[in-house]
Amino acid sequence: MSASPTQGSAPLTVSFNGSGSTDADGSVVSYTFSFGDGSADVTQSSPTIQHTYNNAGDYFATLTVKDNTGASSSNIASVEIKAIAAPDLIVSALTASNNQARQGDKVTFTATIKNQGQASAAASKTEFLLDGATVLGLIDTPALAPGGSATVTVNWLTASAKKGQHTIKATADKTNVVAESNDYARFGVTSRPAALFFLQLEAAEQRKNEEVGQDVDDQSGKDHQTETLRRRKIR
Repeated sequence: MSASPTQGSAPLTVSFNGSGSTDADGSVVSYTFSFGDGSADVTQSSPTIQHTYNNAGDYFATLTVKDNTGASSSNIASVEIKAIAAPDLIVSALTASNNQARQGDKVTFTATIKNQGQASAAASKTEFLLDGATVLGLIDTPALAPGGSATVTVNWLTASAKKGQHTIKATADKTNVVAESNDYARFGVTSRPAALFFLQLEAAEQRKNEEVGQDVDDQSGKDHQTETLRRRKIR
């Protein structure tokens, strides 16, 4: 039996192949795979199968075949699998102090970085990117134990920004200093998991005019109430 890969970060998905098994006086009709991690054995007619080792550890996978007469193989194939503990950083939340700001406002974005891996993650950098082009900040992020979280923030001064919808993207470990269980480069993925936030920016004049209009309406109401009271007194 062959296996690939035989070593890597947990969770580790391994492909097993027992097609090299033969029977001298008959034919192989079933393959029983035992993965060595406490999961149930799998018996099937196909010689190939995949299995994921979710937890770090050393495992011995075995293969037993049965021929067309019902006899099982006396030589059980075995292969060692090593699943290694590694960190895995994600952006679990991204919030803003104001999601409908006006030009000139300061908006604070807060990203929660979580280590969902099985080993500690070293200190890293979290990137906040505006509209896919402008880096608002590359923020220091502390080391995190397995299951640990930390929040990082950046301020956006909107005075020179155009009104309309804007997209903010937060990316954990942007500089790739942490060797993670989800090794994205290994799978040919160039972008790391990130969180997006959509913010509507209003023109400063628009909001100001709305506030002035509200003030006028409020004053008109007060004037009307005053005039009503005056008339009642005259009567």
